[in-house]
Amino acid sequence: MKKKKNEKLKQALKQNKLSYDRLGRIVGVTGQSIYNAVNGTMPHENTRKAIAKALDCSVEDIFEIN
Repeated sequence: MKKKKNEKLKQALKQNKLSYDRLGRIVGVTGQSIYNAVNGTMPHENTRKAIAKALDCSVEDIFEIN
């Protein structure tokens, strides 16, 4: 089963002019972790919260939590 890309996160990065590496440094994870999140891997709860805070939005604005 193919993972669904996180277009909301991808768009938020673009709007904020942030690279994967830059957001990763802000959040305290690697750029690879941000890349993985964009490409469908769900980050841990604390990382989701940190990403949302860095992008000045809610977790629900960026991630689809089932």
